[in-house]
Amino acid sequence: MMYEWDLEVNNIKRVEFAALPIGNGAGGTEITVAFRERYYGKFDTFKIEKTGQQCFCLSNPIRKSDGYWEQVVRLVSTSYDTVLDFSGCQPGDTTRWISNYMPELHKIILCLNF
Repeated sequence: MMYEWDLEVNNIKRVEFAALPIGNGAGGTEITVAFRERYYGKFDTFKIEKTGQQCFCLSNPIRKSDGYWEQVVRLVSTSYDTVLDFSGCQPGDTTRWISNYMPELHKIILCLNF
């Protein structure tokens, strides 16, 4: 089951990189990215504006200092040969939110009645 909402907005938030990412995502490996603000959460997908590549957030952001939030992501791609294009990930380059893929029934509560 999937839910979709059509939203019309003229002001799409752009989130800037604070530093170069650590790792290139080769073979589906994790990449650590840093942003200037806390914006993306776990299960969010964002697009790198300059390159068009998409990343899926594997964790919630961790605050390292004022204006510096680190997050672990994975590239969204159909091939494990794809690597991160660092030309669009320079400090000051922007990203934008695409969607959130929260798994259904991600929290299962068991109730036992005796």
